[in-house]
Amino acid sequence: MAWNLRSLTVLAFLVGGTLAASAPAFAADPAKAAAGLAKQAAKALEAGDAAKAAGLWFEAHRTDPKKAEYLALAASAAQKAGQFERAEELYRALLALPGVDAANADRATASLKEARSQRGEAKAREAEAAGASGDFATAHLRWLEAYGIDSDRHAWLARAALAAHRAGNANAKGLLEQYGRAAPHDAPEHVEVDPVLARLRADEAAVLARAATPADEGAGSAWVGHAVGWSGVAVAGAGLTVWLMANADRAALDEKLAMKDPVSQQIIGIAKTDARAEADRIAGSKTMAAALGGVGVAAAAAGAWLVLSAPTAKAMLVPGPDGRGMGVAWRF
Repeated sequence: MAWNLRSLTVLAFLVGGTLAASAPAFAADPAKAAAGLAKQAAKALEAGDAAKAAGLWFEAHRTDPKKAEYLALAASAAQKAGQFERAEELYRALLALPGVDAANADRATASLKEARSQRGEAKAREAEAAGASGDFATAHLRWLEAYGIDSDRHAWLARAALAAHRAGNANAKGLLEQYGRAAPHDAPEHVEVDPVLARLRADEAAVLARAATPADEGAGSAWVGHAVGWSGVAVAGAGLTVWLMANADRAALDEKLAMKDPVSQQIIGIAKTDARAEADRIAGSKTMAAALGGVGVAAAAAGAWLVLSAPTAKAMLVPGPDGRGMGVAWRF
């Protein structure tokens, strides 16, 4: 039994020594391992699996970070696979690498712009499909997302505004006016947008005119003013609430962004895509809060004006002599 234990001990030392000697040879050349991954990626792309190729080329770059071309190939493959947002991230990572020459930087910048445009076009196709099916509420949102990706495509803003109008969305008039400010005067969408905007403005003016007109002589529109004014105060209060919540969310996001790995200085508190989505959501909330605040203040001001400009009634109730009973006083 003692001999067997001695033999096993010797064998363990021999195996351990062999592994220790071979480990550096196995992992000594990351460039060779990365080249193997790159070959697999090329085969995957030839087989039509661009998504798999993108992942393999990205792993090749992680294995051998000196090979910037692996990252460029990963971005290009992701773009071919329709993974446009992923392609944008990889192109940005490529541009952030130290020592990227001007020619490669120009190509990456052009490809980044192209991938972003393709992502917007994909959202536009989703919007068109939703509109064709009669789901104008979804079409409105998808057109807005497409325009948010590529704000040079003013036609997408026009489509978002018109879809909002068809869906009965209260934001339609504001979007139509935004299009009117942003788009060139000779943009073809004006033919469809301008009549709709004119009709909405006329309807709004008619409503305001009816609200400001007394029902009969001596009956003021003070009650309308109170209704409009207090509604404006409520809307402004809602805007303030949304603003405060957005500020709190921004502070929480900043805390997560401040959490970094002490060695690599990479952000570990939140994923990059999640951080971007959260920042976009917070920005949207602040925009909504500002809009609510503006509408609320305007409504409150309009209500105050209606109250102050209400005509005085010709007849009013007044206390009787010595404070007993009531009487009617007439104004001539």
